[in-house]
Amino acid sequence: MRFTTPRLVLKSITHKDALALYSVLNDPLVAQYNDYGESLSHEQIKDLIQWDLEQGYLGLGCRMAITNAQGLLLGTVGLYDFDADKQSVNIGFELASAHWRHGYMSEAVQCILANIGQLLNISSDISVFAHLDENNERSAKLLLKLGFSKQSDNLYRKLLTA
Repeated sequence: MRFTTPRLVLKSITHKDALALYSVLNDPLVAQYNDYGESLSHEQIKDLIQWDLEQGYLGLGCRMAITNAQGLLLGTVGLYDFDADKQSVNIGFELASAHWRHGYMSEAVQCILANIGQLLNISSDISVFAHLDENNERSAKLLLKLGFSKQSDNLYRKLLTA
């Protein structure tokens, strides 16, 4: 799967992205807010990508690599834990700190939400949830800007209508 925005290319993550993802997830400014831990090994990154690929095959989610026009991986955005019965899915994202404050993640999340029907087998309205570290003010502001509502200190929700 591949989507483009004015400045970005979003493509399904592959094992070829492992080294770049390793750098993003081990960036201390990124790691402080994610739930993967502070120091991931190359093997853990490989396992994470494998899990993402399996989720895609099962129709339960996907992780998209966010690259610029030159192919540099800036970060990722993904959908996970899709529940068809509850019509809900979680969204998660990370962006290398060198690329913060340029609007890239806003562009990428909008693209994923606009194309969610191509990524998941949905046939009706769907609730998209984001779980954040309560100190992650930048991501909280991003979600509110994109129309998510704050449900609790670390949970945001957006209803997408079919």
